[in-house]
Parts: sequence; structure tokens; C-alpha cells
Amino acid sequence: MLFEDGNRIDLTLCPKESIQEWVDSEADVTVLKDEKGLFVPYSPNPQRYWTSPASAIDFEKACNEFWWVSAYVVKGICRHQVIYATDHLYGICQQELLKVLAWQVTSDRGAVDIGKNYKYLFTYLPTEKEKEFSNLLDFSSLDKITQTLFATMQIFHQEAQFLAQKRGFPLIRKRLRSR
Repeated sequence: MLFEDGNRIDLTLCPKESIQEWVDSEADVTVLKDEKGLFVPYSPNPQRYWTSPASAIDFEKACNEFWWVSAYVVKGICRHQVIYATDHLYGICQQELLKVLAWQVTSDRGAVDIGKNYKYLFTYLPTEKEKEFSNLLDFSSLDKITQTLFATMQIFHQEAQFLAQKRGFPLIRKRLRSR
């Protein structure tokens, strides 16, 4: 609901048989009226979108996922499949880049709330990081997707190498060669 003063509230009516499912799907809820106390046993988890520092295994999985799926992006580009290439580039590769950036924040601060879909991530990083990432979001043509893929790969490599050195993880290139 949007009020005349500009405030907005997401109003949800929830059948009682769906309470657990609804609470599980929301990170932070405020129940405005619960005369029967139906929500008392359920407590939302406001730390759902918190990110903790990466383990070496988490880091390895993220790197392997990024580099493996980048080949699918190339496949989509070569086949002129804009939606396929874009989906893999943004939906997987760039999400792994965001994950690495979030781990960089947590390596300095410990667990932090980066928000759903990384909406608070760039409040913890220098402003040029947000600009750099925003420049990766042009998927308007196969040429732009190709340029974006190469730029994403370069940034991922730099950021992952930086995190690996900072956290003492084995260097990525050594892991990829050994597979």
C-alpha cells in the first residue's frame, strides 16, 4: 500500500496453514495484528541475508562455478542465443562475482547484512566498485554481452586473486590447472 505521504507498506494476508512457509520466505517481518497469537511460535530470521567469511571450500566452489559457467556464456554467444548467454552471465557468473565481493567485505568486518540480492553490498565497498559492477550490466546485444563477459572475467580474476591472497587460499590458477 502506498500512502499519500509517500510511505509504502507491503501488506500480506496470510492463511494460517501457510504461516511457516510465509515466515520462512521473509527475512524480516513485522506482524501488525495477531489477536490469536498465531505468529508467536514463528520468528523471522533477520540474519538470513547476512554473509559470513568464505571458507577455502566455498571459495573454490565459487571460482569453479564462475569459470565453468563462463564457457556456457561463450556457447550462447556463439549460437546467437542472447537470452541463454545473458541468463548464464548475470544469473550465475556475475552472482559469483558479487559473492566474492561480499566475502571481501566479510574478511574485514566479519558477518554482515548484505541484503537480499546484494542490495547493501556496495555500502561496504568503495564507490568505484559499484560503478565498475554497474558497467557490467549492458546485455543489449551479442557484442555487448561479449564485452561484458570479458570484463566480468577480468574483474572476477582480480577480485578472486585479491581475496585468495588476503585469506591465504590457494591461488585460483593453480587449482584450475590441477583439475
